[in-house]
Amino acid sequence: MKTIPETDQIKATVERMEKHFSVQEGEGAQSMWQAYIQLAKRFEADLANERDLWMSKAAALMMLKYQQECAG
Repeated sequence: MKTIPETDQIKATVERMEKHFSVQEGEGAQSMWQAYIQLAKRFEADLANERDLWMSKAAALMMLKYQQECAG
């Protein structure tokens, strides 16, 4: 059965993932991290709904995770 996570759960996941990806080594990893930082700033400027903000950040971080898995 599918569940709908609470905003606090999404926020905690995003913060955990940000901590993980911010320290990844390698030019490609750091390039992707910097792109995420710029995108996150746009989300923060453009999205008024807190849940939408955290869901958008989570989706972008999942792209980083996918890219890392494909590269490794």
